[in-house]
Amino acid sequence: MKIALYNLTTTVLTGGIETFNWEVGRELRARGHIVHIYGGEAGKSPKYALPVYTYPYRDRNRFPAFGTRFRKMAERWSMARNSIKDLRKRKYDVIIIHKPYDLPWILRVAGQSGSKVVFCSGGREFFPGYGRLVRKLDIFTACSSFNAGQIEDYCGVRPRVLYNGVDPDVFCPLAADTSLQEHILSSADCRVIFSAARLKRTKGLHYVIEAVGKLKSAFPGLYYLIAGEGSYREELAQCVRRFSLQDRVKFLGNVPHHLLSRYYSFADVAVFPSLYLEAFGISIAEAMSCGVPVVGSNVGGIPEVIGDAGILCPPADSEQLAEGLRKILSNEDVRQRMGEQGRQRIISNFTWKQTVDTLESYLES
Repeated sequence: MKIALYNLTTTVLTGGIETFNWEVGRELRARGHIVHIYGGEAGKSPKYALPVYTYPYRDRNRFPAFGTRFRKMAERWSMARNSIKDLRKRKYDVIIIHKPYDLPWILRVAGQSGSKVVFCSGGREFFPGYGRLVRKLDIFTACSSFNAGQIEDYCGVRPRVLYNGVDPDVFCPLAADTSLQEHILSSADCRVIFSAARLKRTKGLHYVIEAVGKLKSAFPGLYYLIAGEGSYREELAQCVRRFSLQDRVKFLGNVPHHLLSRYYSFADVAVFPSLYLEAFGISIAEAMSCGVPVVGSNVGGIPEVIGDAGILCPPADSEQLAEGLRKILSNEDVRQRMGEQGRQRIISNFTWKQTVDTLESYLES
């Protein structure tokens, strides 16, 4: 098949959708498909040697402030008006998109070129006309059963589930990188809590900082490392100061995706305390694949990822987070068992190979 993976931010940002397109594109190509990546013009080198087509677009913040969804739609249209001619001319068997804002023009292109359209939902960015548009799709998927239920509740259409994946050869258990640990912490003799996330309030990281404050007397060598950047960093820094944890909490900034496994190698536990109804939680799956025990919020699609291989806590509850972390930090046998169970759960359910197996089965049905 000739397949286009179309998404503005694939060549602009780093995140779940972007990882999906590069990884699924690589796996599809390995299976003999012709795969092209479409994205916004940003001068970013592709991660894999896939044909990449980029197009100019107008940043959403340059459009009138008629609401977030209007701005996202306008931004997407500004790229589409430059790209749809090529999409039509190249005559793809399948066009895969991830954002509902691309539906109007991609469905139109598909009608003219005979392409199938696959919409892989990863959230609930609904707008008037959403239900009518998704009924025209050839294949409609959601990244979790939870997300499929959200969509069904909104418009009466239930997508099929297509889970995100992890590369278990990249995200795998490694011997502790003590040189990196000592570079960050000046010591290899400590306990380490780790989070990788965009720094937004909805990620709930301030509750972990509060939990570390509750645990610091019981674990004198305890540190919390946060990988990521975002608009909430200053508020998190204020939270660190409020609990007098300047020597315990370290902000690492953006860590290259392919290097995260080095950081997980010396982490005792990874924590993902989201307040938001996450549709999946790919960062959680990556930590589990590295054999790191995880603590996460019992919201959205997160329980589908963690299952019984980690600890689930109510959102916005630093006391329960502290208890979950204490259980793991205080018992090496628990850490080892939970880490092994998490790794096995990912290998059994959430690899990119399994994602593409499922995708191909939908395309052939």
